[in-house]
Amino acid sequence: MTRNFSETFKITNKTFEWKRKTYLISDIKSISYNRIKTKHSINLAPTGESEEAEIIITNKNGKEIYIFVDEAGIYLHKNKKEELAEIYYLYEYLSEMTFDNRLKLYENEIDLCGVFKYQKWIFDPKNKSVIIKNKTYTQADYKILKSDNFLVLEKRIKKTVDKLKTAWSGDPEIKTLKDSDVIFTLLKKYMGWKWS
Repeated sequence: MTRNFSETFKITNKTFEWKRKTYLISDIKSISYNRIKTKHSINLAPTGESEEAEIIITNKNGKEIYIFVDEAGIYLHKNKKEELAEIYYLYEYLSEMTFDNRLKLYENEIDLCGVFKYQKWIFDPKNKSVIIKNKTYTQADYKILKSDNFLVLEKRIKKTVDKLKTAWSGDPEIKTLKDSDVIFTLLKKYMGWKWS
């Protein structure tokens, strides 16, 4: 199967091409997707809106590949709505094709160390806790709230000092853009965390 996307990228069962460079799908170590909608105005009068989307792929050598589509240049260039839809399809396809390999990287870490690292956080399935900078957040003491692209660790019982800390610096957040399909699978399977 080969699918061409505009002139910018195409995919096959084993490779994807971006800006005339070919990459092996099996080399993908992590994948992130983000889409942002921006409203435009002049003197507070709405003039329209535009979207941008990006995929960030890290291969097994640590090299990052940025795939980016910005609709803001629509007036100078061709309409990019199709490319925005195609970039999402590419993300879905690459995520599905690499899911097992990406999941295995984290599960190997659990088998070897008993914990897995995601971003700067260390997840400890045995103790149902999350650690960052030598601070441990246990599931017994913290609620884990899900929001768009991040998790929030909110203290279950807040003392006055905790409320002041939260007002000043906010609750700890875990960004979930990277390998979001894999991280939520791991959190459900190993930490017992799930959201409706």
